[in-house]
Amino acid sequence: MVRGLKIIGLFFVLIFLVLIAFGLFLKSGYKSQPAPGRLVDVGGFNLHIHCTGQESGYPPVILENGLGMASFMYHWIQNDLSKITKVCSYDRPGIVWSEPSGKINDGENISGYLHTLLKAIDIEKPFVLVGHSAAGLLMRVYEKNYPDEVAGIAFLDASHPEQKERLGLHEDELKLSGWLVNIYKLYSALGLNYIYNPVFQGDPPDAHFPPQIMRYFEEFTNSPYLPDGLWAEVNGFDPSLLQAGTTGSLGNKPILVIAAQKKPEQNEIPEYITPEKLMANSLVLQKEIAALSTDNTFICMDKADHNSLIFSNVRLGFCMKKNDGKMKISLDK
Repeated sequence: MVRGLKIIGLFFVLIFLVLIAFGLFLKSGYKSQPAPGRLVDVGGFNLHIHCTGQESGYPPVILENGLGMASFMYHWIQNDLSKITKVCSYDRPGIVWSEPSGKINDGENISGYLHTLLKAIDIEKPFVLVGHSAAGLLMRVYEKNYPDEVAGIAFLDASHPEQKERLGLHEDELKLSGWLVNIYKLYSALGLNYIYNPVFQGDPPDAHFPPQIMRYFEEFTNSPYLPDGLWAEVNGFDPSLLQAGTTGSLGNKPILVIAAQKKPEQNEIPEYITPEKLMANSLVLQKEIAALSTDNTFICMDKADHNSLIFSNVRLGFCMKKNDGKMKISLDK
């Protein structure tokens, strides 16, 4: 009996070693996708930024990513905005082509990095910040630190500084994420992600991205920077909540707030929250974000959920209109 168990154990160890050897072999032969933009030194490490479109008299647009997201995920939005003005998407430290900084990706750190990055490429100021999810926190911190550089802000189903408490999210949600990131770090170091990648599972729902963008998704999940980047993102989230909570009013600065209100299925959210309660509380928080400025446009999108708002191929375009000489940010339906 004992001998049989030893044989079975050795068999599974052998399979595991073969998988590791095969994964490392695939890793050594993987051909990386070159960055679509350029790498810029922001003080000891490089950040990737990709600019499209031309200066047109309207403010340029700077796209800020959601938690752990990458610049190319704004493909549809950047395409549409590029028809109006110059648009730049970039990757925070440790994400895809951007090198890790060795620090957490919280609002204050990201604000400084982005300021240095945009100064280095000599972007026209002021510009419009557009961001999804956790980007809502980062954009508020940036506007607080550099108010004269920001002409307006578009919040795309953005995070609220009090969302964890008021949506009833448990503290262990992010702790679990951190644990998973640590496991993935070992998993990818052994090359096992080249055999089966638990992060990358094909085209995101309703996205229909071009083949090159899908190759960027693969690059994103295979990037050697990813484990450190995800650690920096997860560890920077709670500090960003606190920092954004101290930013205060935006005065009469024009803002656009879009609330994604498609109700999720119960199996897509924590079991201790009902979809109805989650969406009702989320809507209240989005309206509070809109109330940050007296010049706000608030839009509720019942057919978009949190991610399809960004990934969707519906090709929603954001408009910057000048009414009576003043810029107005709105949504072109």
